[in-house]
Amino acid sequence: MAIVEAVEMAFQRSHDSDVLVPPRPHLEVDGKTILLMPAVMNSHFAVKIVSLVKDNPSRGLPLLHGVVLLCDGKTGRPIALLEGGMLTSLRTGAVGAAGIRSLAPRNSSQLGIVGAGVQGHQLARFALNVRPIRRVHIFDPDEMRATKLATHLGQLESALHVNVHNRVEDVITNSDVIITATTSTTPVLPDDPDIYRGKTIVAVGSYKPNVRELSGAVFRHAPYLFVDTMTAFTESGDVLGPIGEGLVVEERVVELGEIIKNPGQFHFGARATRIFKSVGSALFDLAAARVVVDKANANHIGTEVDI
Repeated sequence: MAIVEAVEMAFQRSHDSDVLVPPRPHLEVDGKTILLMPAVMNSHFAVKIVSLVKDNPSRGLPLLHGVVLLCDGKTGRPIALLEGGMLTSLRTGAVGAAGIRSLAPRNSSQLGIVGAGVQGHQLARFALNVRPIRRVHIFDPDEMRATKLATHLGQLESALHVNVHNRVEDVITNSDVIITATTSTTPVLPDDPDIYRGKTIVAVGSYKPNVRELSGAVFRHAPYLFVDTMTAFTESGDVLGPIGEGLVVEERVVELGEIIKNPGQFHFGARATRIFKSVGSALFDLAAARVVVDKANANHIGTEVDI
């Protein structure tokens, strides 16, 4: 998939001299999180403005709203304005797929999804493209959401077997790769280290220090904790928590770009737990936006306006 390859290239180039990703400010206003995310790479730059409102799903609205402005890096001319929610979900799916492609054994055939919202949908779709997934196991406290995702995946792949479970433990024990995509402030994965042996875990939900999906048990048999960006040290409870509890040492926290560039330098036992934690980065939004805009132009999709 072009968007996964673009994101993997962004991982590899993240520390190049012509790449700039300044810290993104977090604004907390009346229960809303507002993010401003700029990035520069090659001949383009982009800025994403996004809001996350935790009460929105109960109102029948998406958790996330936003826009992405893609500009020409030489002239500063705006090139495209993209709907930020869909681009974020595409980017997150591609980043998750990059993590799976780098960490999960090639024969991984059973996928677990914990959290059946928009991000869970896209992460599942992308995972199907990078590993030979034959079965998908889904858990969400909202059974209707889980069933909706199961129906959607079954329509995508007629040969796919999809199961909805009412216990998260059943998802873990039956899956080779587990994706968590929730905004829970308490861990959603059980506190039993042995059920994670030999598993690959991709966690995308925690974007603030008080948001945490992964229990301490997840880290007991993990030789490394891979992250998409080192800002995870200040932003995610799934990194801050286990470090504070002594379950992870900082020297073992590694950017995923390192294993993408040099896969042979990292070694895992057959029963080791492989963990990738993503907090997101404007650099990956920029990479995804360029792919989407190029495809839209090639297919004459979109509305042109004069600014």
